[in-house]
Amino acid sequence: MSSLKTKVTRVQMRLLRILSVLLLLGGVGSLGFSRYIHSQVDEGKVKVKRAQKGVNAANFLFSTNETTAIVGEIATSPIQQKINERKHDIAYYENLANQCDLFGFVAIGAGAILLVASFVMKRRH
Repeated sequence: MSSLKTKVTRVQMRLLRILSVLLLLGGVGSLGFSRYIHSQVDEGKVKVKRAQKGVNAANFLFSTNETTAIVGEIATSPIQQKINERKHDIAYYENLANQCDLFGFVAIGAGAILLVASFVMKRRH
């Protein structure tokens, strides 16, 4: 009976170690993915800022009188709409990257705790 209990404990420890390594790898992968998303978001912010400056400059140039202001608004309206859509996309992906960061840190922490626990529990048996 003792032999069976030892085998079950060994199997449980192996499974616990496998789970902990998977959590560690998943956490590191999540953090890497998050870094990639953050870099893409930063590039997108630069592009949106540059486009917004262009639209603002065009609106300023057309704002000399009421007629040209209307023409300028009509000309820049589709561009402004695209900029607003991209700002929304940036906010979405920023949130996604932050969630990946959180998951990565939690997974790494849980994996490390389980890995240490599997070695501590092995010594007790």
